[in-house]
Amino acid sequence: MYHFSRVEGHALDFGVFVDDAFNRRFNSSLKLSYGFSDKKFKQDFSAGYLLGDYRTWEVKFRAFNKLKILFEESDNYGELLSTAVTLIAKEEFRDYYYTKGFEIGIEGEVIPVLTMRARFKNQTDKSAFVNTDFSFFNKEKEYNVNPSIYETRINSLNIGFDIDFRDYIEDGFFRRRTSLGRSYVLFSGDVTYSNPDFLGSELNFTTYEASASAFIRTFKSAFMNINLYGRLTDGVTPYQDLYSLPGNIDVVFNSNTFRTLSINEIIGDKIFTLHLTHDFRDEIFRALNIPGLKNWEIMWSLIFNAALADITPETSAVLTNPVKSFKHPFYELGFGLGQGLLPFKLEFMWKLNYRDGNNFRVGLNMPLL
Repeated sequence: MYHFSRVEGHALDFGVFVDDAFNRRFNSSLKLSYGFSDKKFKQDFSAGYLLGDYRTWEVKFRAFNKLKILFEESDNYGELLSTAVTLIAKEEFRDYYYTKGFEIGIEGEVIPVLTMRARFKNQTDKSAFVNTDFSFFNKEKEYNVNPSIYETRINSLNIGFDIDFRDYIEDGFFRRRTSLGRSYVLFSGDVTYSNPDFLGSELNFTTYEASASAFIRTFKSAFMNINLYGRLTDGVTPYQDLYSLPGNIDVVFNSNTFRTLSINEIIGDKIFTLHLTHDFRDEIFRALNIPGLKNWEIMWSLIFNAALADITPETSAVLTNPVKSFKHPFYELGFGLGQGLLPFKLEFMWKLNYRDGNNFRVGLNMPLL
């Protein structure tokens, strides 16, 4: 497969995958990539073996030496869209850094509603730089600078849990969770610990994360999705391991993101986010009984997002780039319109405070991108 970035230039990807081997217990992948501008060969190997009658435990190993997307957990766009925007507009919305290391972990059901996990990770991070000026158009334009990171080696230990009260189906091989269309709530939490004395890391910090998501049936076919996330760090967090509020590029939006924020606009290590979407389906237009509209399956959804984001003094002292924060709650409100047979929605969002820059945005929510 082909992709393009201002760091790698033209790049080719190769992969070898093994799925459901050894009685559907073993899965593995080897992903290889070469960039013709940075002239680096990247590797990403992972393997996992499932244990137990219903394969409810997994031992996992991963080794990597690759180019990583900065704040990747907040990036919901596909490689094809990123490549197309970069080649055509000569303006890349992603940033990158190099990372290499390995991780080993174990995860499994302690009891049917509780999953526990533990993982040790070693990583060494290095800054990446712009290595090409190629573009289909805008030949005179220069690419945006790829920001430097806090170069370091981190050894960390992670312990986490998931709580899931949904029923499950045993198919002879696996336990598969299902809500059978009913309301449900999921909880998860993680603690990540890094220490120079105990783990040989170059930084000393402890990160606490918690999240909850809920699917709630409200009336008829309508439902509400609620997603909460919180994070707090004690110690120094390197720039590349901060949390970026998930933003969007112009015109194309993603669910559970802040539509009026740009990508990597707001960053911090003290974080709280709320994403609330009430999907009325076509119930509102059916209830209005407007001739010619009630049978068009016009979907309407109400969207509300809120966030807090700040930087601790310890982390602020080692920042490699300036960051913007929300020391007081940020709010945005909007709605989406769609049609039952179309794979996208048109969404309209307004900032309710912090009104500067993009106070109002319109875009297409297209999961396929």
